[in-house]
Amino acid sequence: MWFILSLGNAFYESISDALSKSMVQKLDIVFSSFVIRLCVFLMFIPVWFLFDRTISKDGYFWIFCLGTTLLNTIAILLYMKALQESDLSLCLPILKFSPVWTLLTAPLINGESIGLFGSSGIFIMILGAYLMNLSQRSQGFFAPFTIFWRDKGMRSMLFVSLLWSVSAPLDKEAIRHASPLFFMMVLNGLLTLAFIPVVIAQSSFAPLKSLRVIGTVIPRGLASVLSIGCQMFAFSMAPVPIVFQLSDHLHCLVCCGAGFFLERKISEREL
Repeated sequence: MWFILSLGNAFYESISDALSKSMVQKLDIVFSSFVIRLCVFLMFIPVWFLFDRTISKDGYFWIFCLGTTLLNTIAILLYMKALQESDLSLCLPILKFSPVWTLLTAPLINGESIGLFGSSGIFIMILGAYLMNLSQRSQGFFAPFTIFWRDKGMRSMLFVSLLWSVSAPLDKEAIRHASPLFFMMVLNGLLTLAFIPVVIAQSSFAPLKSLRVIGTVIPRGLASVLSIGCQMFAFSMAPVPIVFQLSDHLHCLVCCGAGFFLERKISEREL
């Protein structure tokens, strides 16, 4: 079951990323981040009410929630910034490094390890990231990796992968102390609250006056709800690094990037 959920996470996350790319081309990054979290939070409320209704009073749950909220607030802003600065098919594959970092964070936080088979899969993902920039090989053997740091969008996404490698194990610990649905509702509620002072500081509420925003945000929010839901339920059933690894959505992202945004060097990135 967790395998199917991981694939579902990959599919819906691909749609979400493509819609986010389109969104940040039209709206402010901070406002986009805020309104997406608000939309996701409002969508989770009726789902929780209909299918769960449990409330966690465990103190550890709230500690893990606050920790992952802080990390995800920073990660979301960097994530949206990266989508604005780079091609979708160029910066999103950097998230493949998250399973690499979780090889260190998951054992420390969750006490999980994935064995030789899982580690070999992650090695293949790193090789794929190298091949993605193979055209830079003429500048040196490590040039396909150094471009990750030179490109602003890729550099931002590298930090996102690091932050998510810590927040994901915290998510799993929170789920161990509450139901996945309750955690997803609370997390997105806290993220919405975290973005409010940033939006106010930047006076970014102006786009709310436009009805166009609703048509832009609802599909993105729905894709996020389905993606997050699949991921959190998968976390409750399998080790975090394995879920990250199986949620590799590079091919879908390349197709979305090529089809929607006419990005270049698609054949090389598909490798």
